[in-house]
Amino acid sequence: MGVARVLTDFVYCAYVSDLAVDTCQQGQGVGTELLRQVQSRLHPDAKLILLAAPSAEAYYPKIGMTPHPSAWVAGAKSPLTRQQGEPNADAQTRKSEAAEK
Repeated sequence: MGVARVLTDFVYCAYVSDLAVDTCQQGQGVGTELLRQVQSRLHPDAKLILLAAPSAEAYYPKIGMTPHPSAWVAGAKSPLTRQQGEPNADAQTRKSEAAEK
């Protein structure tokens, strides 16, 4: 069969981290039905959100999903830089610790 692993607040979004269907059952509507079951438990305004594996990119438009241009990815060890004017977290921590003393 198949499995859908989803993290959701049930109101705003449902992030589908995995959608997997046994290869012998692909093309039989199992993945679509799993996503329908997720949808049925969500607020009407909630959105399904997922990142497609390259081999599955063609599947999602076929079932009615639309691409979104503002998805961003960073590796666990990728350094994230501060924007100009953004407070330094280390300085903020030192200020908080000083205020507590």
